[in-house]
Amino acid sequence: MTKEEQRNLVTVLATSVVHSVLVDISEGKVPEDWDGHELRELLADRFSRQRTDAVKGKRKTAYTHTLIVNGL
Repeated sequence: MTKEEQRNLVTVLATSVVHSVLVDISEGKVPEDWDGHELRELLADRFSRQRTDAVKGKRKTAYTHTLIVNGL
């Protein structure tokens, strides 16, 4: 995957998550007393829902290794 394709994918995924949270805020589903703490938690939860179990086996091991080595 090229760097441009990577950037585009990240942009699409992030925009989707942000949009879903903004819709929930607009529809009054998010309590008005929530501040940065709860909103950060909500965003993290939404991003975690985007996860798949597609990275398995050797690819998962290589992924975890790269996180550690590159400090990601």
